[in-house]
Formats: sequence, structure tokens, C-alpha cells
Amino acid sequence: MSTCKTKLNHPNSFSATSFGRSHVQLLTSLLDALPATHFPALPNILSFSAGDILRTLFDNAVKGLPLLNAAREPLGDFDTFASSFPVLADILPKETFLWKLKMLESPSAYADSRLYAIKAQTLILCSMNIVYVFTLIDCYGKSGNSDGALRLFERMKMDGIEPDEVTYGAIVNGLCKSGRLEEALGYFRFCNENAVVVNAVFYSSLIDGLGKAGRVDEAEKVFDEMAEKGCLPDSYCYNALIDGLCKCGRIADALVLFKRMECDGCEHTVYTFTILISELFRVHRNEEAVKMWDLMIDKGITPNVACFRALSIGMCLSGKVARACKVLDELAPMGVVLETAYEDMIGALCKAGRVKEACKLADGIVDRGREIPGKIRTVMIHSLRKAGNADLAIKLMHSKIGIGYDRMRSVKKRVKFQTLVDN
Repeated sequence: MSTCKTKLNHPNSFSATSFGRSHVQLLTSLLDALPATHFPALPNILSFSAGDILRTLFDNAVKGLPLLNAAREPLGDFDTFASSFPVLADILPKETFLWKLKMLESPSAYADSRLYAIKAQTLILCSMNIVYVFTLIDCYGKSGNSDGALRLFERMKMDGIEPDEVTYGAIVNGLCKSGRLEEALGYFRFCNENAVVVNAVFYSSLIDGLGKAGRVDEAEKVFDEMAEKGCLPDSYCYNALIDGLCKCGRIADALVLFKRMECDGCEHTVYTFTILISELFRVHRNEEAVKMWDLMIDKGITPNVACFRALSIGMCLSGKVARACKVLDELAPMGVVLETAYEDMIGALCKAGRVKEACKLADGIVDRGREIPGKIRTVMIHSLRKAGNADLAIKLMHSKIGIGYDRMRSVKKRVKFQTLVDN
């Protein structure tokens, strides 16, 4: 074990490839700085180096190029390669050559990262510390690698370590995130039949997985069973079921559960309000959505980016753009800074085809000094492109709209974004 620890302190001692120790990295930096006009002179610049560097570079750069593969044999030795470099420079531009070099870095880094993962798993399996094993299983599950989590879980049992309820919970959570609900339910039944304690995290994983899969009736049964067995639902369980009900269009049941949540002494969270605000706007119950926001502020719950995004997009699409901007201004004294708020609002309007309203919002943002014109112009270009309005995006990009000025006698006026649609 001491040897393994020593090696872990020196990553280069077990790199999966030799890329980190090669001179190709230096050559990549050189090509980055080398002007294209000097590219044919590269052999002279590297004349002090051994031929192996250029041979390695050439072998990797020409791979997959039929014309250069045909020239590989005559250019096999360094002297021929160097003398033929001006011809090669005509065939293979500097950008292509550099791109091929940089393609070597990605697989090398990936191979090294996989080796680190294997080394870490080997150390954990050697120590067979239950805390370390659980941590690795949990990481596998949260990253969507449920197969890796199950392999480690089975290895753990083979080595005589009995999994506890926390480990079973991590396995079920990973399976639910991967959409493997039947297997997750199988482990749930096994735990119930073998007197393994099922905690709130276990239940919330199942409820969330079933709700996201549209199996909300089963999710409700699991929720009710949880209360019957004396396991008090926490905010995660309530939020998971509320989210599942909303996704199935059962907003009335979701609001009933919202009220029950408070009666049962479980605190509402910003995620609870985000789910309900988003769904209320989706079913066009706009005033109720705004009241839900006001209730959240009154309770002293600080909104996050996702919550304001749900509110602002809903308001913009319901024609209440000015009101959304007012709410955003009210958040500033509370110390809540939402950097992407205007980007989300403009993007939502462009996506809905309301380009005129998006331009009006952009002008209002700039006129009130809320954001610099150049940034809003970039946001408008990206939003129009994403919404499929490539023509308007190109027109905006090649114009002085938003950042330029027109002079009317002695007065200079900024060219407004609304000019984009007025013309």
C-alpha cells in the first residue's frame, strides 16, 4: 500500500501514454506562435532537434490523409522529410497540421484519467474500508455509471462486506437516475423482505425516478407507504412528488401536497416554489404564479437563478416584460445578482417569435444602464440564431444597431435595437 500511495503522489510515474513526456507538446506551442508565412521554414527552426520528433509529428499528422499516406515511404527518413517540407506545407496548411497535433492531446488526457480512476478503485478495494467503498459507489451512481456501481457492489459482497441501508440507497439512486426503475424496485423489495432499514433518501430516489418516468401513481403509493412505516418525508420527498404531479399535468394535486407539506412541519424550499411557478405559468395561471413568488419572498426564501428564470420567462411570454424587469430590480437590494437574467428573457422572447418585444426589452436594458450595449447585442445575436432567425442575426451582426450612433444635426443618438424590425 505504501508503494501505491507513493505513486499517487507522482502522477507522471503512471501516465497511460508517453504524450506528457514527449516533445510534441513543445512543438504544438511553437506552431501556435509561428506565423503562417514562416511555416515552410519549420525544418530549419528545428534543425537542432533529433529526427524522431518530426517523424512522430509527421506520422500522427498525416494519419487519415490518403495523399500524404502515399508519400509516407519516400519521406521515411528525416533528411528526405526536411528537404520535402516546403512541398508538404503547400499540401498541409499550418492550421490542419496544428489541429492534428492537438487531436493527440484529448485521447491522451482521457487515457490518463481512466488510469487514475482504476488506481483509485484498486486502492479502495485493497483497503476495503466501507466508507471509501460507499463513496465510490455513490460517485458512480450520481455520474450515471450504474453498471460500475453494481460491479463494485457485487465485489463488496463477495469479499464478505455486508452492505448497509446507505449503500443500498446509493445503488437505488444510481439505478433511478439511469432509468432502470424495475431493478431499483427489486432492491427496494429485497430491503423490505430482509429487514434492511429504508431511509428517506432511499424513498426520495424512488419517488423522483417514478415521477420522472410518468409513473406518478406508483410514486404516490411509495410516498404513502413511507408515512405508514414511520419514516417522515423530508423536503426532497415532497419536492420529488410535487414535480412528478406537475409533469403529469396534475397541478391541483401538486398544490394540495404543497399545503400538506407545511401542515406536516416540512419546510418549503426554493426548489418547491420553482416547480410550482413554472407549472402555473405553463397552464396559464399567471396571477397565481406571481402570488407564489410573492409568498416565497415573504417567507424569506432567497430565489436562485432557476426560480427567477421560471418567473421572468413566464412573465415575458404573458406580456408582462416590464413587471419582470421591476422584480429583477427589487432583487438587487437583497443581494441577489442574476447575471444571465436578461439573456434568459431575451432568449425566451426570440424563441417564441416575439422579436419586436425582445428588441424593445434590449433597448430598455441599455437605456436604463442595466447592461452595456455590446453584451446585449451579443445576447440578441445568439438568441436570434438559436431561435432560427439566422437572417436577422446576420443583419444585426453586420450593422451598427445597438452600439453605433446616428448624428442628427448636433445630436448623437444610439441606433436602437427596434430598428432591426422597423426596417
